[in-house]
Amino acid sequence: MTSADDDKLARLQLYADANEELSTCCRSECGYALSVARSQVTSHLRDKHNVADDLRRGLTKILNGYPYSFRNPADISLCDDGSPIHPKLRLYEGFACRKCKYCTISNSEFSRHAKTHLRGRHASRSQISDICNDVYLQTWTHGAARRYWIIEKDGSSSRPVAHQAAHDHLQSIYEREHKHLELQGREGFRSQDIGAPTLVASRPWMERTRWAITYDGIRRDVLLSLAAMPYGGDHLLGHGCSDGDPDLLSPREDEQKLVSLVAVVYRMMERCEETLQHTPQNYLCWLRSTKTKAYYPKPFSLVSLKASKKKYIRLFQRFVVFLFRAFRMPSSVRRRLTRIRFTKRQLEQLEAIWEHEALENTELARDSPSEPANFGRGMSNFKEPRQEDREKSFGSLFDGEDNVDCGSEDGGVVGEVDWDNDEDEDEDVNEGEDDKEAQDEEEYDEERDERVQTVVGADESPTGRASRTHLPAQYGV
Repeated sequence: MTSADDDKLARLQLYADANEELSTCCRSECGYALSVARSQVTSHLRDKHNVADDLRRGLTKILNGYPYSFRNPADISLCDDGSPIHPKLRLYEGFACRKCKYCTISNSEFSRHAKTHLRGRHASRSQISDICNDVYLQTWTHGAARRYWIIEKDGSSSRPVAHQAAHDHLQSIYEREHKHLELQGREGFRSQDIGAPTLVASRPWMERTRWAITYDGIRRDVLLSLAAMPYGGDHLLGHGCSDGDPDLLSPREDEQKLVSLVAVVYRMMERCEETLQHTPQNYLCWLRSTKTKAYYPKPFSLVSLKASKKKYIRLFQRFVVFLFRAFRMPSSVRRRLTRIRFTKRQLEQLEAIWEHEALENTELARDSPSEPANFGRGMSNFKEPRQEDREKSFGSLFDGEDNVDCGSEDGGVVGEVDWDNDEDEDEDVNEGEDDKEAQDEEEYDEERDERVQTVVGADESPTGRASRTHLPAQYGV
């Protein structure tokens, strides 16, 4: 061995450990020993680090010329627990079992290991914490079969769990809560949550969905209230912007109609499920396929658990409630607080459903619970209506001449997407479409006001269509 050989190993960030007779890759993403058999060190530098041929040339000859033979890292015994840090090996944050010698850097792997000490039962967080130590680990090798030993760092074999990011997150929570309590103590406190930058909101998933940008400056309390399940009484959507402004309130009449609408949605989903059960399997395979010329080998199917079914139906019910509460708000208030806009066609369809006589039938929600907290659980207790009642009320929503046209004008299916251009369309904000939607809403409001004035001038009963069409005064701001 010459000094030139040592310099070559240093340039390639390789280290020859004379004590353990190992060749170690010291790069930050590696930090483990390599086997020198069959030019594996050269292959490692080429495949993993893209090292040029001229830099790797002669490396195998240099390693074979050492006064000792390099050993296979898999055959080296582990260091004792509590050993000092090996300067050339990578340091891992891991977990050690208190009941055995098992160590891992994967939280999910440790959860599976915990089952062995609980006779195969699923381990809860508290049970895992009882047998888990947070430690620093090192290993000779890499891959799924690697084994670890515990490192002593700064005089301790345990590692602190709280890092600077976690400390900053807790500090931000404390500061926001302190400000919240101060505001709550002031006279005329109003909740106007429009979102604040937090550690959670800056995670990769939130950045990918762009929710923080989409809902920036929007009243979060109003959005949550719009999606709350109805229970038949007056529903607060949000406080006024200042002490002198009235609160946003969904009136009792609207909420009672929403209760009936939610019941209709539940029965509609049951009807869809019944249709699915009588649909041929080859149709279901095509339904599940994402290709136009090939079907999926397995058919489309529903969730198997009843609890999952209830959750999905409840989610769709909340969406429908959100949609119609937003529809019933004055367009100017809706755009300013939530930025929700409807086209003229959408407004006409929403009104056609809202004014349908079937929703006036109180029998639809006869068996629904009155408390919002129990509403979702009570959906499973709805009684099946008699056939004649179904034909008179619920069925007419879908089968009569007054049904809402959900198809496209050319007879096609609404919702077809050009997937090739979808990403570009999402990124480009079309201000012209927003202006057109705002214009559509203004025209729709004017036409509706004219219809209301015409009906009122004809001395229609206050309980007739005019009173149902007119926007409730409680929605004012």
